[in-house]
Amino acid sequence: MTRTTPRPPSPHAARGPSAALLVALLLLAGCAVARPEHRHLLTALDEYATPASSTARWLLVPVALPAGVGAYVIDSFVVNPVRAADDAWFDTVDLLWTSHEESTFRRILWVPFAVVLTPVVLVGDWVGRWMAPIPSRDAAERERAADAEREADA
Repeated sequence: MTRTTPRPPSPHAARGPSAALLVALLLLAGCAVARPEHRHLLTALDEYATPASSTARWLLVPVALPAGVGAYVIDSFVVNPVRAADDAWFDTVDLLWTSHEESTFRRILWVPFAVVLTPVVLVGDWVGRWMAPIPSRDAAERERAADAEREADA
């Protein structure tokens, strides 16, 4: 029986978790919940449950901190995905199923591709709208209307 000496630890082994943490932080920096307009529950909690006096705020820190973290997590994994679902569906319908002045023959030829691509586009758009700070269709339409009104006034 021969004994082998253990290998010394790799200098790269310690970088693994820190590199993964850095990548996760960079991804979260562009996350939708990093923007105030995508933190609906946390904004409501700040607006309606924040006491006026500084003393009361400090006394409520043991309750407010877990409640704030919980609101942030619920915003991230419940509210944003639900709010993104209808926008993703309408984007998919606009992209794959709405006629953009093609002939009927071309639309008929496109149907099998649209059937196959619908779940891919829907899930991709939904995940993109959930994770990235893409404005909702309603907000984009309101902004377009405001731009048109400004141009009409000018």
